[in-house]
Amino acid sequence: MGPKYEALRSDLTEMGYTEAFSLESAPLVARLWSDLCSYQEQCVDANTALRRTVQESQEKDDLAERYRQENAKALAEVNRLHACVVQLKEKHNDKLNGSREWLDGKQDPQQLHEMLKRLTLFGWLTQEFTSYNMSDETSKNHYISQEFLWICCSNELKHEMLKLNVSHEPCGRDFHTLHYKMDAAVVEICRPSLVLVEPRYVGPFVDALRFNTPRSSGLVAKKRPTSVPRQADQQSKGLTLEEQIQALEEEKQRLKERVKQLASSERQLLLEIQGLLANKGQTADPDSSEELRALERERDHYKDELMRLHQVLKMGNTRRKLPSSSGSESGKQADPKNLETSNPSAEDEQLLSRLGLLQREVDKLTATVENLSKQRDQLLVERDSHARQLAILAEKLKEKDKDTQTAHFTCRATESHVDKLQDDLNSKDSDIVKLTCRVRELEAEAASAAESHSRLLQENQRLHENVTLVAKEHKNMAADFENAVQQRRDLELQIQEYVIKVAKIEELLRTRDQEREDLLDQYRSLISANADLRTQAEQSQREHDSSDATLNSLRQQLARISGHLRRLEDDLSLARTEAATARSDATSLERLLATSREQRCQTDIALERLSAEMEKMKQDMQAGVASREKCKEELNRLHQQARSGLNGKLTLHGFTGSFQTRLNFSPENGTRPPQ
Repeated sequence: MGPKYEALRSDLTEMGYTEAFSLESAPLVARLWSDLCSYQEQCVDANTALRRTVQESQEKDDLAERYRQENAKALAEVNRLHACVVQLKEKHNDKLNGSREWLDGKQDPQQLHEMLKRLTLFGWLTQEFTSYNMSDETSKNHYISQEFLWICCSNELKHEMLKLNVSHEPCGRDFHTLHYKMDAAVVEICRPSLVLVEPRYVGPFVDALRFNTPRSSGLVAKKRPTSVPRQADQQSKGLTLEEQIQALEEEKQRLKERVKQLASSERQLLLEIQGLLANKGQTADPDSSEELRALERERDHYKDELMRLHQVLKMGNTRRKLPSSSGSESGKQADPKNLETSNPSAEDEQLLSRLGLLQREVDKLTATVENLSKQRDQLLVERDSHARQLAILAEKLKEKDKDTQTAHFTCRATESHVDKLQDDLNSKDSDIVKLTCRVRELEAEAASAAESHSRLLQENQRLHENVTLVAKEHKNMAADFENAVQQRRDLELQIQEYVIKVAKIEELLRTRDQEREDLLDQYRSLISANADLRTQAEQSQREHDSSDATLNSLRQQLARISGHLRRLEDDLSLARTEAATARSDATSLERLLATSREQRCQTDIALERLSAEMEKMKQDMQAGVASREKCKEELNRLHQQARSGLNGKLTLHGFTGSFQTRLNFSPENGTRPPQ
């Protein structure tokens, strides 16, 4: 108990508790000290966990802030693209509405022809008119009015397809170059047949072939269909367009619902849009190749027909020359022989009639050729003007191609940026899941910390009670210390008395030693006397009986002296032990007095330090409770964001002209949770 007591006393002295206390209070103080040390260790662990929680919360806030900034950038980019799409859609809607208003307000045939030329569809209509062989202008206007809306819708859809097919720009340029090269041959081949049917449609047909080769060439492949199949074809096309428009409306509604349901799936939506673009781009190339083959077949057909007409003309000319020459020779031969009465054969009559028909046809063709030459001169002038217009339009088309290519590159960059943003969103989602798990762990740690905090508060209260008891015990120990001081003084007096007694005992011992020496001398003298007596006894047996009484008395005296000597030796040893114990008691009391003073000082210092640490721990606990409440609020806010923030509202009106995107990650955009 002594080393433990001294170690505890030294620890308390270091802490400032220098008051004296008894040995009975040492176990209580040791238990209090161990509890206090464990409490301090738990407080240090709690502070470390709290700092770790605050640091993780700070890192989580930084990640959330970066996530919000990136989402804000993505939102701005999407809004910008949405504005561009809305502007393009409004332009197309304005063009379509203007065309419809113009169609409703004006029914002049010439204006309709001009509009159809501007829509690059007039070549198809004139080809159909020549196939129909319509001479009534009212029927043509009625047909144009009936089919104009479907043509406009088809034109808009084809324009959209061409805009979406920007990725096939090099192939498209080669395709248009081939079409432009073939236009001249087709115009030269088709001009005689068109002039034979109706000469005034040659100019519009040439313009249509020049300005709308892809749209006009697809329908030229039909070789002179009758009116009933063509009407059925147009009705089937109208129904197909209605079905396509209905399917597009249904697709638009479905996409709206899907976008509302999957607001956060931007990547999937972009992939679907790319799929639609790819599908539209793939359907454009086969049509173009089919139109090219149809145009080549039509060209070959007109070439064959033109060669046949040339052969017929050559045959008619040769046959006309042959009968005339043969007739002159026969006349010359008949005159001398007088064969005037010879009749022509039936074959010659047929040839002559056929020759007359061919002659009339040749005359008509000659007049037609003259008209065609005049119209050719007019067409050359128109061709030059149209060539200039074509050059201007080609420059504009190049500018539009550059703008389209730039827009395509921008779309690709935007798609890649959206892909990166989607990957970032996925990574941020995984980070949010990790943060949620970490927050749950922190909640568990916070709950355990709260439990440990409550337990520590109880322990602190218990320690306060124990400290109160220790203070009371300290007072009792101070009183005991005063008693011990008084006892020490008494002991000092007793020690002085013991010293005096020891001196007296030493004097007595010295006197006893002297007496013992004297007794020994006397004993030796008695021995010598006894020897003398024995000798005397031997000499005189008779004196023995008389000297027995004297001998017995001497023996009794010797026994008394030896007993007295043993008692003196016992008293001396007892006095020596008492002196040693007195010296040890005095030294122990002096040491106890010094250690008690030091322990009292250390106990006072330790009490002051404990009180300061307890106040600091109370403040740390209050700060921990406040930070825990903040963490709980932040956790609740993050849970709300996880439930509703990522499920932002994203609505797409790609077909009606409006596209709005909204992603909410917090009630206030850009705010950071409290630290």
